[in-house]
Amino acid sequence: MKIVHTSDWHIGQNFYRYGREEEFRHFFCRLRNILQEETPDALIVAGDIFDVPSPSISAIRLYNEEMIKIAGENPGMCMAVIAGNHDSAGRLEMNGELWRAFNVNVSGTVSRENGKCDIDRFIVPVGDAGKPVAAIALIPYISPFNIPGDGATLDERMYSLYRSVCERMSGLYGNCNIPLIATGHLSVSGMALNPEKNIGGIDSVDAGCFDVGFSYVALGHIHKAQAVGRANIRYSGSPLPLSFDEQHVHSVTVVSFDGKDVSEISVRPIEPLYRVVDIPEQPACFSEVSRLAEAVPEDERIYVRANVSITDRMEPDMYVRLEKCFAGKQARLCLVRPFFNAMSEYVGGNVVRTVSDFQNLSPLDVASVVFRNRYGGDMPDDVKDCFLQALRMAEKEKKEDEDK
Repeated sequence: MKIVHTSDWHIGQNFYRYGREEEFRHFFCRLRNILQEETPDALIVAGDIFDVPSPSISAIRLYNEEMIKIAGENPGMCMAVIAGNHDSAGRLEMNGELWRAFNVNVSGTVSRENGKCDIDRFIVPVGDAGKPVAAIALIPYISPFNIPGDGATLDERMYSLYRSVCERMSGLYGNCNIPLIATGHLSVSGMALNPEKNIGGIDSVDAGCFDVGFSYVALGHIHKAQAVGRANIRYSGSPLPLSFDEQHVHSVTVVSFDGKDVSEISVRPIEPLYRVVDIPEQPACFSEVSRLAEAVPEDERIYVRANVSITDRMEPDMYVRLEKCFAGKQARLCLVRPFFNAMSEYVGGNVVRTVSDFQNLSPLDVASVVFRNRYGGDMPDDVKDCFLQALRMAEKEKKEDEDK
């Protein structure tokens, strides 16, 4: 028994001002090749299929086309899709009956009867329903305020939900010696967004919530592939970089089972059509950034964030000048990020250290500091006059509103 686990496709995302349909098609081509090579029994897509709840027609068309291709190339393979927090659960489920004709099972919402959660609606057998090779619980993203479990805390309610689902699956398939697999689209305490930063917090659940008897838990929501708590509780990560902070390897996860137990977990890398890069990694002066931009090969497909160190004043046309360095190249300039080396702590000759100090500042004092930090010099008199005029108009409108 084998599955391929993926998530967080975010179809329809634009990267800054650039459309990404070509990149999504590149990913799907790679995914279809992996499925042909691995011949899994099931493909699990753990949420955030689309980038926004109301995706464009072109994004929906791309999803439909690719899912139909996958179904046609892999007859007999079960496809299990859940909604993520970026998806419209109802929209994703709307054509569920049609998708089942392609062996695609979609779960977006929690169904209740007489106030109780319809747990059976989550459970999908893999293979012949009379003699399945696995069973998957398609638990989608659920708002923390709508979790159909018992308990006072988020952890208690989530544990109650997954325990109830696992108990029901064990009752249905406990004598079959098959893996029981769960999905989820949520944050788990201790997950890493990048090698340096771990995340916990009030909206994260403890990995122990899944410690109820599942063979494997296929998670989505975090874009970096990783195990959390145990090797069999895993985020597959996103197949494309979705921000400049995602300069890590992107992939899908392949999981093999021996009976009920996981026997092997492997990662199949997805080389993006366009990489995300910082030029340079550490901020440098504008002339050095320009030199590095000009040195980028013409055929290198990258999204660029330029990190510019500002020591005096910020040039207002940096983006335009850098964009010319990439003229005729495959590289796409997205952002020029300034780093100021001399951030002033002084206002009117005084050091601002306390809340009381800050409360004693005038709006013009604060505006002058912002201007100096951004442009490296004092605010010109004509700009001060405009600011004070705008301030007087705002104060007049506020007083008129209070008098009404």
